[in-house]
Amino acid sequence: MGDHSAKSRFIFNIMLAVIRVLVNCLFYAVVAILLVRAAQYAYSFAYDVFGEETMAEEPGREVEVVILQGESTMSVAEKLERNRLIDNRYAFYVKAKLLEANIMPGTFLLKDSMTYQEILDTITDPDMSIEPVTEETAGEPSEALPEESSEDADRTEQE
Repeated sequence: MGDHSAKSRFIFNIMLAVIRVLVNCLFYAVVAILLVRAAQYAYSFAYDVFGEETMAEEPGREVEVVILQGESTMSVAEKLERNRLIDNRYAFYVKAKLLEANIMPGTFLLKDSMTYQEILDTITDPDMSIEPVTEETAGEPSEALPEESSEDADRTEQE
């Protein structure tokens, strides 16, 4: 009977070792997949920030974007993303902050075939505004976009 018990214990230990190896393999596979996904996201984000990606081919769709006096960079990036002029508002925000872009108020005619750099060049040049912001329109949100929430307004004041 002792011999039967020793064989059972031996088989049990081998099964435990196999299960441990399989669990370790599964764990490392999941970690490897997560690392690959993180690297892909980081590459894509960096390409959005530093690359020459556009939303559409030339000539592109034209969109009027109204930028209000004192509007935050993130708020402008959100407008551009909602109007499908940019793909990633966070990448646009990072690019604008890295370049220390001074976004001007006004109404700008932008195309979805413009790169992030071309959009920044346009919205930082007050001469490119097709209709400057006046005191009457300074408080009005863009007609094509939904009104900002109070949370967005709080964020704008903080920046």
